[in-house]
Amino acid sequence: MSKLTNDDFVFVEVTKTYMLTSDQAKRLVSIARLVCADTQSFSIEDDGSELRTLGEDFLTDDGQPDYADAAGQLADPEGLLSAELVSTSTLNLDDTQIEEFTSYWPEDWREEAYNRQHNIRDAGDKKAGWHK
Repeated sequence: MSKLTNDDFVFVEVTKTYMLTSDQAKRLVSIARLVCADTQSFSIEDDGSELRTLGEDFLTDDGQPDYADAAGQLADPEGLLSAELVSTSTLNLDDTQIEEFTSYWPEDWREEAYNRQHNIRDAGDKKAGWHK
């Protein structure tokens, strides 16, 4: 396999706007908290100690429910809560925008992503009986 470059990948941004009732929005946050209950995050406090957080509270800095973050964690708010999709916008990212994302990633991110995709495809092929 030759060395992979950004040209071997396509980066797209998809933005969806939903309309929900107050009750749907409250359920959205509750469901997202359940889905993300096992998520672990690490941070360093001002005194240098490490803080480990389990789960996600989906609250804004002022303590209000963060509906947008909750919706972003769920794969299908439309199907799950009958949320109404009112708008979708898409964007193909250019090299500068891709660099904004990937500049913090490990140097071998391309190879890791490529290998993950082939492992997923191979597992699907085996399940379908296409792999010998």
